[in-house]
Amino acid sequence: DRDDGAISQDNRIMGTYLHGLFDEQGACKALLEWAGLQQPEAIDYIALREREIDRLADVLDEHLDVGAVLESCRLAG
Repeated sequence: DRDDGAISQDNRIMGTYLHGLFDEQGACKALLEWAGLQQPEAIDYIALREREIDRLADVLDEHLDVGAVLESCRLAG
């Protein structure tokens, strides 16, 4: 194993390169508690992400001519 990230000497700043760290509710809770929140609110990250992807899809569908984009891709390919 190797360390992946850092914590400042005063223990107030933390950084990491771990991809997907915040996908796990337990990791989020532990990090928020480390930051001083006594009872952090549980957030269903997977559901939140899906709602935001759906919201983005709705905006793209409303403002983008998908047929023209697909046609451009076909012509370019």
